[in-house]
Amino acid sequence: MTNPAHPSVAHASLSPLLDSSAGDALQAADDLSTAVGDERARRRAERTFLRLTRAAFAHMRAEENRVFPRAVSHGMSLDSLRLLLDDHASLRELAQRIEHAGFHGAAGVPVEEVADWFALFVRLFVSHERRESEMLAES
Repeated sequence: MTNPAHPSVAHASLSPLLDSSAGDALQAADDLSTAVGDERARRRAERTFLRLTRAAFAHMRAEENRVFPRAVSHGMSLDSLRLLLDDHASLRELAQRIEHAGFHGAAGVPVEEVADWFALFVRLFVSHERRESEMLAES
């Protein structure tokens, strides 16, 4: 029987929110990189990015406030916790870089590069989620 107090249960309840967004986000990033100058593709990518980052940041806050303390009390090592928190910081920094550059090349960053960063954000987040789920299941 699954223990509802176990951190992996709390984490699993947060994941569906992001699972549905990852594919859409990768498609939007691809659309952006291949449709330079297409205002509709740019706006769609920007909306998708904002929706994904809002969900990702809410997810990370919930983990940091509720899931991680529970995981540590269930035996997660401080090194593992530090790794996950470093991932969160890296994801936030990348999202800020994307927001600063914008989806229209305003900061002198080519739109194709922003699209690459956007796709990287999604891939890193999905990879982080897998690692996090494995670590939480082990604690």
